[in-house]
Amino acid sequence: MALRFRRSIRIAKGVRINLSKGGIGVSAGVPGARVGTGPRGAYTSAGIPGSGIYAINYHGKGKRTVAGQTQTRQVRQQTGQPYQSAFALSPPKGLNWYVGPLGIGILTFVLLVSLNWMSLIGIPATILWFRSARNSASARARRHWLQAVSLEKQGEFDSALEQLQMVAELLPQADLTAPMAKIALEAQNTDLALDLFDQWLPAAKPKQLVEAALLLMEAEQWEKAVTVFQRLPDDIRQNIIVINLQAHCLLEAGKPKIALELLRTGPTRRRKMDPDLVEFRYLLGKAMILSGQKARGKDQLRRVLAVDMDYKDAAELLAAAE
Repeated sequence: MALRFRRSIRIAKGVRINLSKGGIGVSAGVPGARVGTGPRGAYTSAGIPGSGIYAINYHGKGKRTVAGQTQTRQVRQQTGQPYQSAFALSPPKGLNWYVGPLGIGILTFVLLVSLNWMSLIGIPATILWFRSARNSASARARRHWLQAVSLEKQGEFDSALEQLQMVAELLPQADLTAPMAKIALEAQNTDLALDLFDQWLPAAKPKQLVEAALLLMEAEQWEKAVTVFQRLPDDIRQNIIVINLQAHCLLEAGKPKIALELLRTGPTRRRKMDPDLVEFRYLLGKAMILSGQKARGKDQLRRVLAVDMDYKDAAELLAAAE
């Protein structure tokens, strides 16, 4: 558990973008209790609403929680419905424990009642039942699933992906597309990851699209991240945070002219230089300079430097454009 300060910005109902020195993340939940993903992996958090102070429990690749702390990734949204990350390694439907413990219980009951002809029938039947259940597709799939969870926590992503593929073969009805796409990205199996994303994205909800786009950004799949952002509803896409994220991706992908056209749809006439607008004008100035509009680009960078002389590489960009 750790305490931290961060900036959290609401972009849609139940969805927030979290900005910090460590990077960008997304979370969902109610004030004081949230679940999300960020630069250090999946986490659950609890804190004092409005204070900016949160206690963070990281899961998976990050620091493990101590015994007794909650491991759940589900919290209540503003709607009162549980939120489950589409990319979390959470058991799919049909992945239940086999009925071995029940069989053992019945066997014990029969033996305790009496050693008569019923036990002679019940004991072999229970043993056969136990073996059959233990070797069922569901039971074997669960064993592979548990191995995948353990391997993912250890950072052995290739092996974890193999285990998930075995689960998918044993339980074709289980929807493992989203977590498999995430682990494929972590395993640097980009072709498979992008193919899985293409299968999953059409049915994704807005908060899941944001989460997917951020994962693709972490993997430096800039253009694919933009296509995911473009699937968001118009009211979310018009948010300055989402505009900035898309522009950042386009600049990283070497497409400054497209980034410039996107930024022109943003709040170009807004004057109050809050942190979001500082980033917006920085990206706008950079896109203008790289598109050949140096005079206008330098003007945007000067506005940024008037607020923060050390903002990113704005001073270097301005000096190079002089």
